[in-house]
Amino acid sequence: MANDFPELPKQVWIVIISAVVLLILLTSVIVSYNGMVEEEQEVDASWSEIKNQDQRKIDLIPQLVELLSNYQEFESSTLENITALRSGYLNATSDKERANISMGLSSMYNEIAFTFEAYPDLQSIEALLGVQDEIAGTENRIAYSRSRYIEAVKDYNTKIKKFPGVMTAGMFGFEEKDNLFV
Repeated sequence: MANDFPELPKQVWIVIISAVVLLILLTSVIVSYNGMVEEEQEVDASWSEIKNQDQRKIDLIPQLVELLSNYQEFESSTLENITALRSGYLNATSDKERANISMGLSSMYNEIAFTFEAYPDLQSIEALLGVQDEIAGTENRIAYSRSRYIEAVKDYNTKIKKFPGVMTAGMFGFEEKDNLFV
C-alpha cells in the first residue's frame, strides 16, 4: 500500500517531463513577450506625452512673439530665433530632431525669462504674464515627461537585454530604443 499509483513505463515519464518542461518554457516566453510589449507601450506613451506638451509649447510661441514684438525694445534676434526653432520643430522629419529642437526651445524660453528681468515694464503686461505662466507650466510638464520617457527607455532596453528577455526579443524582433534625451 505504500505506492497507490500504478507503475508507468519509462517512455510515459519522459513524455510527461518533456511536456512540463515545454510548458514552463512556453510560459516563460509568453510572460517575457508580454512584459516587452508593456515596456514598449510605456516608451511610446511617454514619447507621445512629450510630443503633446511640445505641441502646447509650439502653440504658445505665436502669442509670445506677438506680445513681445509690440514691445519695441525687446531683442528682435531672440524673437527671430524662437520663431526659427518653432518652424524647425514643425518641419522636423525625425523624433531625434524634434527632441533636439524641443530642448533648444526650452533653453530659449529660459533665456526669454531672464531677459524679462532687464525690462521691468514687461512685467506689468498681464497677457504676457499669463503666457509666461503657461510656458512655465508646460516646461515643467515637459521636464516630467522627459524624465518618465528616459526611465521607460531604460526599463525597456534592460528587459530586452536580460535573460530570458534577450532570447524572446530576438525571436520577436524587439530592438533597443534610442534615448532621445541623453
